[in-house]
Amino acid sequence: THFAYEKGYRYPDQGGLNDLRPDKEKYLDMTHILVRLDQGDSVCYTVRELTARTAVRVTYCCQQEAEAEISCGPQEESVCFDKTEQGQKTVLTLEPAQEAVVRIQGKQGSLDLKSIEFVPEV
Repeated sequence: THFAYEKGYRYPDQGGLNDLRPDKEKYLDMTHILVRLDQGDSVCYTVRELTARTAVRVTYCCQQEAEAEISCGPQEESVCFDKTEQGQKTVLTLEPAQEAVVRIQGKQGSLDLKSIEFVPEV
């Protein structure tokens, strides 16, 4: 698992000694950073106090088709992601619980995760 910048994003190079200085504006802008999952890589997200059924929705991009295994406890889904600049997919539904750990593991290809949302169903 590693981080990558969004396609087309250019890192703000301030030049000289400014690159050595910890700067809030420079280091806290995480909106252009993606989590890249290659085959065998995985990430886990913990959510607490789920009071209703909750959909797990990911925003992603792929340079080629990719496959990932999404799991939470006994639930396990193999999900295919199409080649796209930016896509969104609901990958799992969680039941109410005090705590749930969602694991996403790359199975094939390379998957860039832009965001993961936990959306209560109404």
